[in-house]
Amino acid sequence: MPIYGDEKRLQMVRSILPSSRAKGARDDLAHIKRRSRSRINQVCHKLTIDPEFWDDETSAYDYPDREIRYVVRTRRAADKLRHFEKWAIHITKNKAKKDRLSYMKGILPGGLIGQHAVEHLENYDEFNLDECRYGRRRSYEPAPPTDWAALLRQIVIDNDRHRAFNKWMNEHHTTVQWTTGFSTVQWTSGRFGPQARLTETRVSVGPERPRLLGGLGDIESFLQDISMSGVPRKVESEPWFYKTVFPRNWSNPAEGVSLHESTRTTRSNPDYHPEWWSAMASFQG
Repeated sequence: MPIYGDEKRLQMVRSILPSSRAKGARDDLAHIKRRSRSRINQVCHKLTIDPEFWDDETSAYDYPDREIRYVVRTRRAADKLRHFEKWAIHITKNKAKKDRLSYMKGILPGGLIGQHAVEHLENYDEFNLDECRYGRRRSYEPAPPTDWAALLRQIVIDNDRHRAFNKWMNEHHTTVQWTTGFSTVQWTSGRFGPQARLTETRVSVGPERPRLLGGLGDIESFLQDISMSGVPRKVESEPWFYKTVFPRNWSNPAEGVSLHESTRTTRSNPDYHPEWWSAMASFQG
């Protein structure tokens, strides 16, 4: 017996689920979370043996969000959609494309089940108006390359814009800082438990102001210097030391000092300034 009206629409959205990969997705999620718990338990066990292991441990707070999102996407992709897609396209074929999705939102049942069906429709070309979206990328005309030399030539010719441009570059400059000598972590007994205070010496290295634009003859070398400043190179440095001072308390009768040598043997390049190019590109003077 044919079904029409609200009952037909309810049956169509209900028939999308369950996904044909529901059991496989549940098994994958259980495996991912079990593996994550096992890894965290191993980290906690190492910390009970050697607390200094925490200094080199970076994955204690990691959670497998990426793997879980991938499983969810594969489960959604395995929903039974072909019949629903053909039905939705057929009943909206006489409507303007910009009105099709809103029409389907109006006739489908409300609640989570209707919202789930509409989200699937948004991925089809017959209902989506976006030129570029996840999963389907349409062809488009690439933007023409920016002629930076011509733009900078116009800035140099105008004295007011030239001064404003160099001032803009100065305002967006960031000087690189290095930590020198020792970094000391002083633990003290506070009102609400132990408190840490970090003491370190930092010095500024590299250029203290950005590469400024000179005259017309400086445009080519200016663009070259700005481009090279965005290359994220590392520079060699001596090993970095830090020490931790523990106070005398009921659990530690004598004040202790522990000295550590970091494995960091590289530092930020003092000539690495990606903000220079961003400032040049965002100048609106």
